[in-house]
Amino acid sequence: YLSGGLEISLSVAIDFTGSNGDPRLPGTLHYIHPDGHELNDYEKALTAVGGIVGRYDSDQRFPVYGFGAKYNGVIRHCFQVGDS
Repeated sequence: YLSGGLEISLSVAIDFTGSNGDPRLPGTLHYIHPDGHELNDYEKALTAVGGIVGRYDSDQRFPVYGFGAKYNGVIRHCFQVGDS
């Protein structure tokens, strides 16, 4: 398909719903290790899949979206993560 002209665009979505647990607590899906070297399960999956699929992305830009977060008192079902 790629040799036939198919273009791939990698997009990422992050689940911010409460079912993932408190990201400050070890053992939860979004936990960020203080040493910065050990990846959580989400980071491992994104690195593994993104490292392969990203090579074939036509513009090398990877939009990141989030869902299920509550900020400013409003639950956001789909939002852009980051500035651009």
